[in-house]
This record gives sequence, C-alpha cells and structure tokens, in this order.
Amino acid sequence: MNNQRGFSLLEALVVASLLVVVSGGVLHIMYQGQKTFRSQNEMNRVSEQARIAMDVIVRYLRQAGNDPFDYMKDGGVPAVQILGSGEMLVNSDVTGSVASATGNPKEATGDPDGALDSIHEQVRFRHDPSTRQLFMDVGYGETVLSNGVLVLAFEYYDNAGQMTSNSSQVAQVKVKMVARTNRPRMGSTHDLMTLHSDVFLRSMSFDPFEADPAETVPVN
Repeated sequence: MNNQRGFSLLEALVVASLLVVVSGGVLHIMYQGQKTFRSQNEMNRVSEQARIAMDVIVRYLRQAGNDPFDYMKDGGVPAVQILGSGEMLVNSDVTGSVASATGNPKEATGDPDGALDSIHEQVRFRHDPSTRQLFMDVGYGETVLSNGVLVLAFEYYDNAGQMTSNSSQVAQVKVKMVARTNRPRMGSTHDLMTLHSDVFLRSMSFDPFEADPAETVPVN
C-alpha cells in the first residue's frame, strides 16, 4: 500500500512564503552592495579630481610672481590678484621667448621674455558653487578642472602673517577645498572630503636674483 502523499495547499503556501522572504533578503543585500560599490566609485572619482585640482593650484601659486625682467614689478602687476570669493588670478613670467609657428603669442614657448602674453602666465581659477565646478583658464578659455567642489576658499596673508585683501601684499595663500559626491552613500548622507594647503609665494618671501649679503665676497 502506497502511503506517500503530495504537498497540501497550506504547505505549498508556507514554502512559497519562505522562498519570497529569503529571495527578498538576498536581493536587498545585493542591492545594498551594488549601491555601496557605485557610491565608493563616485567617491574615488571625486577624491581624485579634488586632489589633482589642489595640486594644480599649488603648483601655479608656487611660481606666482616669477619676474626675472621686472616686467611685473615695473608695471605694478601683483603675483596673485584677488578677484573675489573663490576666484583669483595668478601671474608669472615663465615662458614666451620662442615664438610659435603660427605667430600666436598664446602658443609661445621657451624662457621668460618680460611679458605676460603667453599661456600659463596668467592663470585664473574660478569656483561656481551653483554647479559645484572648479574652472581654470591658462590663456585659451575656461576648462573644468574639477567637478563636485562644494567649497573653494582662498585666504590671503602678507609677509607679517596678517590677513590681507590687498593683492600687492599677498605673500601667502591658504586654500581650502571641500568636495562632495552627487550620490548619497547611506540614506541622504553625501560623502565629503576636505583638503587644505598653505602656500608661501616664493617671489614674495625672498628674491632669488638678489645676492645674499652673507655670501657676498668683498672686492679689494
């Protein structure tokens, strides 16, 4: 006599319910993992862009005021010109002695030439908080240097360490940048990263072309 029987309707419903619960839990874990992966990728992208942007700003600030022919000194051109909140112009005579084949001074190369009409000699940085973009113009129009920049703040100090709003007195620039992801990682929380840099302008701290009195050899 065969005592085997099939599943009852109630048993089938219980099994189906358990499968739905287990499947839902697995899908939730997979969704959270994928969400975290996307958020981490975006954080890495924003972080990399912000660090590169900070490095670029620092590099141009370190050469600000380079003026071997006294072109800027004679013309009253500051090493750093304060243009507003989150915006500045960095001036330095670093190139231009070799003319380009097209005759365009923006394409000139070579050593400093006593002018500021070539690329990379007047570099403008501008932050747009509405789009969270940082723009840079090295002489041929603005390009996006970094996305996701929530805050970009410049603080200017003179040689005495006092904060100043006078462009001609700027000897030190403190840069603060806060970058934010567009995609929240958990709930409504966005990932933030903050970068700080403190740059002393070499041209305003010492004159590399002036002899050190301690090293001057007297002439008999």
